[in-house]
Amino acid sequence: MIETVKRISAIPLVKGIKFHHLYILENTPLYEIYKRGEYEPLSYEEYKKLLFEVIQYLREDIVVHRIIGEDNSGHLVAPRWRLNKNFIVNDVKKSMMFDDIYQGKLCK
Repeated sequence: MIETVKRISAIPLVKGIKFHHLYILENTPLYEIYKRGEYEPLSYEEYKKLLFEVIQYLREDIVVHRIIGEDNSGHLVAPRWRLNKNFIVNDVKKSMMFDDIYQGKLCK
């Protein structure tokens, strides 16, 4: 993921990006893999840590349009973080400020 963000940051035409965690919906191939115990989705803390790592490699002028995905289909299986979108956005902002994490910090 870091390499992907580095490559995106190197493309001058890129003006925006959306980050999205991987979630599992019923009756999908990933659901079957999950049921067999062959895949476990990231916890919220794991996802947040990964987001913090990659965002530091993202060029400062690229607009982050989204940091989390939502499923409104009613078929969500996992992860079930039990957190609403506003909480997540505010938590990420607060944690980034507290930990001195910012977009572009590790760009060369």
